Amino acid sequence: MNFNDKGVEKMSKSVWLKDGVSTFPVQQPMVGQREFYEAFKEYLQDLKSAPMARVFTLIAKWGIGKSRIAYELVSEALGIDKGWTIRDQSGQLQKVRLLKPDFADGILPIYIRYEQMHEDLLYGENWVGYGAYVALAKLAEQQPARTIQGSIVKHIQDHFLPLGFSPAKLAEAIELGQHEANDLLQHIDRLDQLVQNGLAYLKSFGIEHLMVIVDEVESEYELFMDGIQEQSEERKKKLDGDAIKVITSAIKHEDSRTRHPNVSFLLLCSPAIGDQIKALEALARRLDKLEINQNSYADISDYIASLQQSGKLREYPAGLVEAAYTIAAGNFGWLNVIMAHCDQYLEQHPDKETGEILQDLAYSVPRFKESLIDHSQLDYIDTKPVHIPFVKKALLRQLPYPKDYYSEEEQQILLSAKHIEGIPLFKEFVALPLAKNDLGFYLVQNKYKAESDHLFVNETTGESFSLDVLLRSLETFSINAPKGSFVVGKERETFLAQVRMLYPKDEVVEAAELLYTYLEQRMKTEQFETYIGPNFVFLERLNRRYAVKTGIANYLLNEEKDQQLQQHLNELAKQYDKEDGEIQRLLLGFARAIEQDYPDVQTIQVKENKCGLRIKVTNHLYLGVHPKKIVDIIWASKLASLHDLVDSKLLDSGNHPIIILAPTADVETEIDDIKRKYERLGRCLLFFQVTNSQKKVLEALSVEREMMDIRKSAHQLSQPFRAKIRAITDEIARVARTWFEQVDKEGYVLRPIVFTKSEEDSIPLLAEGYAKMIIHDATIAELGAKQGVKFTDSEDFTRFQHALKATKVPAKLDKEGYRDTGLFIQNNENDQYEVQIPATFASLMSFIGNRRVTYKEIEEAFFFSSVDVIKPPKIVEQWMTFLQALKIVRINNNHVENVTSHMLEAKRDKIKQWYEKEYDQLVDEFKETFDQARIELLKRYKRHGDLEKIDEALRNMDLKLLHVHTNNHLAIWKEQLSYLQQFHDECNFIFDEEKWNTLQPNERNFANLTFDRNDMPIWQKLKLVQQFHEYVSTIQKDILAKIHEKVEEMKNTNEYKGYYIPISPFTYVLELYKNEIENAMNHVKSSQLKTMVSNKETLAHHLSLGNYKEAIDRLNIIISQIGLKKVDHTKVEWKERSGIIGRYYDLKDKFVQMVDLFVESKPKVEKWIAYYENSNADVKSEVGIAELSTLFDKLTVFLESGFEEAVDDICTAKKENAMTLIDETEKLLQERKNVMTDLIAQVTKVENTTKKKRNQYFDELLIDAVNRLFRLQHQPLYQADLSAPIQEATYKETIDKVQMEMKQLETYAHQFFAEHAKFVQFEFYKEVVDRKGELDWTNYQKEKEELEQIGLIRTKVEVL
Repeated sequence: MNFNDKGVEKMSKSVWLKDGVSTFPVQQPMVGQREFYEAFKEYLQDLKSAPMARVFTLIAKWGIGKSRIAYELVSEALGIDKGWTIRDQSGQLQKVRLLKPDFADGILPIYIRYEQMHEDLLYGENWVGYGAYVALAKLAEQQPARTIQGSIVKHIQDHFLPLGFSPAKLAEAIELGQHEANDLLQHIDRLDQLVQNGLAYLKSFGIEHLMVIVDEVESEYELFMDGIQEQSEERKKKLDGDAIKVITSAIKHEDSRTRHPNVSFLLLCSPAIGDQIKALEALARRLDKLEINQNSYADISDYIASLQQSGKLREYPAGLVEAAYTIAAGNFGWLNVIMAHCDQYLEQHPDKETGEILQDLAYSVPRFKESLIDHSQLDYIDTKPVHIPFVKKALLRQLPYPKDYYSEEEQQILLSAKHIEGIPLFKEFVALPLAKNDLGFYLVQNKYKAESDHLFVNETTGESFSLDVLLRSLETFSINAPKGSFVVGKERETFLAQVRMLYPKDEVVEAAELLYTYLEQRMKTEQFETYIGPNFVFLERLNRRYAVKTGIANYLLNEEKDQQLQQHLNELAKQYDKEDGEIQRLLLGFARAIEQDYPDVQTIQVKENKCGLRIKVTNHLYLGVHPKKIVDIIWASKLASLHDLVDSKLLDSGNHPIIILAPTADVETEIDDIKRKYERLGRCLLFFQVTNSQKKVLEALSVEREMMDIRKSAHQLSQPFRAKIRAITDEIARVARTWFEQVDKEGYVLRPIVFTKSEEDSIPLLAEGYAKMIIHDATIAELGAKQGVKFTDSEDFTRFQHALKATKVPAKLDKEGYRDTGLFIQNNENDQYEVQIPATFASLMSFIGNRRVTYKEIEEAFFFSSVDVIKPPKIVEQWMTFLQALKIVRINNNHVENVTSHMLEAKRDKIKQWYEKEYDQLVDEFKETFDQARIELLKRYKRHGDLEKIDEALRNMDLKLLHVHTNNHLAIWKEQLSYLQQFHDECNFIFDEEKWNTLQPNERNFANLTFDRNDMPIWQKLKLVQQFHEYVSTIQKDILAKIHEKVEEMKNTNEYKGYYIPISPFTYVLELYKNEIENAMNHVKSSQLKTMVSNKETLAHHLSLGNYKEAIDRLNIIISQIGLKKVDHTKVEWKERSGIIGRYYDLKDKFVQMVDLFVESKPKVEKWIAYYENSNADVKSEVGIAELSTLFDKLTVFLESGFEEAVDDICTAKKENAMTLIDETEKLLQERKNVMTDLIAQVTKVENTTKKKRNQYFDELLIDAVNRLFRLQHQPLYQADLSAPIQEATYKETIDKVQMEMKQLETYAHQFFAEHAKFVQFEFYKEVVDRKGELDWTNYQKEKEELEQIGLIRTKVEVL
């Protein structure tokens, strides 16, 4: 044993948890929760044999023990639980468990938090698979986090490690880390396969079933209401509102659950999420659910007793646990917080009694002050100072105690004590035995009716409450009463305050009034023990947990502003125009309940009565159905009759929701009458009954923003008031959803057919595939492959598939609740599509009727969904395009009309006229081109048409059947579309007027055209023949014009610098092509003229036989060989440097180049010939003057006349082979171009040889010696420019000039030595220079000294 310094037993560690949250591994036994045990035990019985993934929804507030249940299940499977005790039906304690130890059940529970699986692309179809994948991913972690979740994973891993389990192998099986979350969510097949891979791996360790326990499925506002300090803004954003949509969608998608029968889910949900799940009737058969309320005190008592018996818990002062339970409002989480602090306190103060303990904690512990006890209320007690400590302790005991627990004096003190505002602090109570059955009978006798789950509904107001929850709540304050008795307020006000605090729902107030009448009768006729306890009116102030529950605390977080607001609301209620003012405030408040960002409002006036408001909503799935999202709100009593709306102009702006508000349901009779008599207006009406409790909230919402800002971003509202707003907005959403689903069922909601603008052009193809699937019961695959069903063009099938994908609602919109048109239904099991007939078809066609209506009229008469993605005008256009493609409506300039039998008969008559008369006349137009056999063949082709089948389809067809809503839509549409297709197929095979007028010429179509092809529509074959002949005729003119233009250009530009290019080979070839093109449509004349090819290869010959592919090929060859290219269907233009014309330009360029070189070389040649004219024969021969003259003469003759003469000779000799003329001409020019090259080389040779001969006359030694003299006298040096061009007119002048310059240098040198030397002469100095001074100077001492003296040499001194 462990004792403190006072000798009192000291607990080593408190079993209570200061943060109020359970831990893992569990340290204490599980006690209570019998309802969950029994429900989940039944759920487990057939879990493994279920054909699909099952979902169990456990609903409870924070602190009730959801997480502890999760840890218990994991602990049981691991075999590390501490036991579980419940009381059976007879009240006896019983040891129980749900799962066998060591996973003997084959069930593996894994714990995750909802935020870990909630992704932007998570939706119904992938929810089950991704939840299972997240759980497996946690189990596959190599190093689990040091958290509760990580501890659970580590324990499971450690359990299976001895059996060979490896987290790494599991990670490999599910490809952990290889895929982004969004990628998995978008590829469901891959996700499902990875999950099954993981489960297959676990099966080797005896695991047959994966149970995913998902915690923290809750909404953001509940986190605050429960006092949880949540730091993750991302988590708040994700869980607030989104979870319910995805979860309910997942539960409804049985096909996705069927894919994972070996997976189940236990969802630990908050009440807000749970309530919405329970509200969806469609889910009732699909999931198991249980709501557990606050823990009964019996459970708490059993829990404490079991711990005290095992020595883990101390004995507490009398009433402490009961008071703590009451302060915690029955919440086990908060009880943990309180008792943990009590344990810590008792370690130091073991002798303190209950009131003192709680008083000290209320003043010293921050969490007590902030979330549990408002100790400031204890500072304003009106009683004698000496009695204040006693009164405080009695208040903090919380519970009523029998009167005899106190002395008479103490009783008097308590009953007289008041708050300074005059509120009595204590009231009298009585302990009454109450039976649920008796109370139920009493309620039913007084205008209540009993429904399921202990619900009782007020037949007048429609409000409901749970009698079971009410009694369990009253039981919380009846701990000190005898078993089976309930402590209730003795006075009416006390009882009503008690009910308001313990069951904080407005719906129960009226029932409480009624029940008090029953209790009062009992108290008058029977004797019951009297109790004294804290007044609930005061406890609502003192106990913060109850203030949160009841919502009585405040509207605003700021107390001063809240008092001003409440005073303002009270003053409004006293105004003289109370009714009118109240209604205006209620209307405005209701508008803000719908749209909390302060929408602009317009007053609605009907017959001079201001009766409502018009607003625009921003993001409302069910109300934002008008192009501008307008919503009208009408207060019914402001109109003499709702029928006044019939003559109003409310619908001038188009159909939109009109919400009728009234405090009673009486107006529904009028609304029903309007719906029967005035369908359009009736379709817009929604009824919302405003209860008294809702009125208070709506009035508060109507105040100015400066006084109370209701926007979420303002953070001004108290959590209870926000919860009340949320309750109203949820009810509005429910009413709106019911209305929306009804008008949608009637077919008056238009959605985008495709959600991608780029696919709008493919809507006709989408409709074509849709019709094929209906008529032939075809699959998507058959549309691409099956004969008689498939698309004619494979590219069309590809576009259809792309458009089909675009019919699916984008993931973001799917999460928000939007859906597609329902035209195509995808089966997720086999990824196949089915088609269905939406009610929208009949509604649209019925609305159009026998009129021609505009798109705008349709837009005004229908509602719209997804208007932020595709605008309503475009949605209308999509639907009309789709219906037109089905051939059941006709569109002309945005006017639409239904197709009628009269229209079809008119079409039949026009086709008959064309078939019997016009066809033969059109064929006869080709007599000049075709021979008679071809003409007859073409005329006989029309016999493939069948007019009788057209008449048969008309007799069987009744398109008016499509205008009516029936239960046999698909069969009727299949029948009528089949007849319609037969009619149009047969008609269009004979004559499709629209395509006849719009078919564009296409070479591919021409190439496929043959006279013996029998599957081509009659009109198409004739039209293609006509088009091809028109095509040839048109392009023929452009080609001939281009040829003429080019020939003229050649004639006008064939001279260059006086020399002429021969063009006859090119003009001759062009003439032959001209003959073939010009007579292409007359094969007789064409055969009489010379062309480039034989008669059987000409264009005219191919056309006469109807060989269109060969004709196209020949035409393209002609165009290409000439040097043209097509620029559109009937135009050609010159292609740069191509064909015959390209060769002409190449020849011309070479000719011009040759002329330029010749003209440039001519002066040089003439200069050199003249330069050497008087030179002797040896010099001329050495230089090459004769060769130069010969080359020059050849080129002169060629350019002046020889080229043209040679070409003329070729043309005469080789005219039969036209292309040879051009080849030979090009060859001639190339030969002379080589001569030109030789001429240029010879000019260069003459020039270089002449320079060489000139340079031989320069005396280099003389120049070197003289330059040394010039340098000595600082004169310019003589430079011999060996590369200088020859400037002289003759060879002799050049040599004479050089010799004269050498003579002048020598004269200068002799003169120099004559003037400056006595012994040395220039000849001696030249020798010195030539020998670089290497002379035997012993014989020339005088000369040496003299040269040194002059400065022309110097002597080198050597040391011996």
